[in-house]
Amino acid sequence: AGAVSTVGATPSSSSSATPLRPSLSPPPPDAKEYRIRFFTFNMGNNSKYSQLSELQGPGGRGRFGEALSGALADGRSADVVFATLQETRLNLTEWVSGYSAQSRGAPLDQVVFQNARREGARNTKSRVRGWVEGAAARYNGNLKSMLAFGSGRFREDAGATLFGRLTEVTVAGVPVPNPKKAFIGKSVRESAGEPHEGLRMCFVGAHFPVAKLAAALEDGAIDQLHGAKVALARSLRKVLRKAAAKGIADERTMVFVAGDLNSRTVLRPEDQFHEYTLELHRSKGDDLGLVVNDSGQCGYMNTGYLVVTGIKRGGLVEGWNKRHTPMEQVRIGDCIVEVNGIRGDFCRMEEECRSEKASRICLHRKVADVMLEVLRDEDMQAAIQHELGVPPGRWHEVAEYDTVYDLPVTYKFLDHVTCVAPDLSPTPASPKIARPLIIHDIMSADLATSAQDEWDIDSPIVLRKHAEGRSVSSMEVSMKGLPTNQSVELYKRQMTKMGVDKLQAFGLAYKKHDFRAFRFPASADRIVFWAPDVLADRVSFEFPRGGYEVNHAQLGSDHRPVTLEVVMRVAPEGKPLRRSTLLTPGFSAEHMSLVFAQSDEGEMCEGEMCEGRDSDEEQSNGEDAPSPKAMPGRSGA
Repeated sequence: AGAVSTVGATPSSSSSATPLRPSLSPPPPDAKEYRIRFFTFNMGNNSKYSQLSELQGPGGRGRFGEALSGALADGRSADVVFATLQETRLNLTEWVSGYSAQSRGAPLDQVVFQNARREGARNTKSRVRGWVEGAAARYNGNLKSMLAFGSGRFREDAGATLFGRLTEVTVAGVPVPNPKKAFIGKSVRESAGEPHEGLRMCFVGAHFPVAKLAAALEDGAIDQLHGAKVALARSLRKVLRKAAAKGIADERTMVFVAGDLNSRTVLRPEDQFHEYTLELHRSKGDDLGLVVNDSGQCGYMNTGYLVVTGIKRGGLVEGWNKRHTPMEQVRIGDCIVEVNGIRGDFCRMEEECRSEKASRICLHRKVADVMLEVLRDEDMQAAIQHELGVPPGRWHEVAEYDTVYDLPVTYKFLDHVTCVAPDLSPTPASPKIARPLIIHDIMSADLATSAQDEWDIDSPIVLRKHAEGRSVSSMEVSMKGLPTNQSVELYKRQMTKMGVDKLQAFGLAYKKHDFRAFRFPASADRIVFWAPDVLADRVSFEFPRGGYEVNHAQLGSDHRPVTLEVVMRVAPEGKPLRRSTLLTPGFSAEHMSLVFAQSDEGEMCEGEMCEGRDSDEEQSNGEDAPSPKAMPGRSGA
């Protein structure tokens, strides 16, 4: 269990109730409670395991059967368990048959499961396509899911199933079907009440494509974050579009999506194109409310960055955040690059922040997470559901995080090395919960001597700053001689800064001479959901184990298994806990929705492949989808 780590939805959370957004009121006593366990593992097409029972259980506790039979951390049983395996070769049929024979009278006595390859065979008439998908499943692994629930409270909604392909490889313009990149879903309703009353939950296992997102991260001609967001948002839209077409995305349904959603960590170059500005008018006695790294090992004199490390309650910055959209808010981890016209002199910049002058502050978001940014971008959220005929709603993450730095690392690891870093040990205050490997650990790495030897310390920027007695950031040390596309270099430098010892301790995979930006450590395996606002405003979550659990002891893949235990409470109709703002599809959202609709994989082309075109594929007018560089919209800052 020492290699198991748990990360809370906020830096300080444990098992306290965590709302989707700040609640107007706590859940009322008559709120309904749903206890759910999610388990997801991208197995990397590993052939080491021949049976499902060989996999470790949630958080490394026991074997896989514990996912269904084991109690949550508070000692009470789960009402629903949803497990999804990506790139797997395992056969679920025998395991489910054995469990069903032994589970009569158990809290979870019903199990249904899906197989993307088989769903694909049912949804196409083309023999060629079926043969290609079968071959791909044998070579790349398959997407499978399992949904367990108690028949005393729930029943399967057999008509509310989902299947869709998420192809990303084309040959001669023809999309090649691959069952490992798809989504599959089944639904349950509460047994009591009328057939169409009460809450319905649709559980979708998914493996999102990564090719277009990976290309965007290395395209020096575009805003890489925006391009990556568009790629991921397309997959979310396809899931929602299918759910809408099947009549599932209604006012009484939550659509959960769990699996390898291929979110990635994005590093952003330091230039004014990636900066954002806030202007604050200060009166005497007003507190700016920013905490910065003014001292210690991580102080700006050592790191070369003036970083926001905290936002005080009641300060002007907190007020700014309340008045602006999530995309315009100051976040912990943002770098302050200018204060009242002063750049580069961190001491004077800090003094300006402490003064009572009117403040014009420019900030830079050095690191971002694609999924986090999509969910906080209201234009993109509006575009995802534009003209789909769904009630007003949006996508959320079940366990929300304040910043990218708090997210757990679930990818990319060596498949044979356990993460045994010292700071993953349980603390005296929380002996049962180990401190996780999070993005902060990757980004706060000290400058490695071996890396410093390779950098050009004679660049004009470095020489000028040394002459002026100013601190130099590690990014500026290496600006001379960079290629036009600096993207990959940013990621390689951050990995090199960690040093060999930390890379080995964390068990991270890093091949310096064969490295791609999308292979940077990331929180790839996630659980999100779509819900109409009228329902989401009545929902709150509690996490008995503090949030995502990452089992670093389960080897055999470059991903690690992720578990999330959730106690969800839904207040009665007419008793909202908060009130969502209505998404308004402006010009940017409408344009992005057209980009989403013009999918490159929209039509099959020649021969027998054409007769098997699926109804779930986006329709295309035959034109290529616009390049991300032609897309207007926010840069994500």
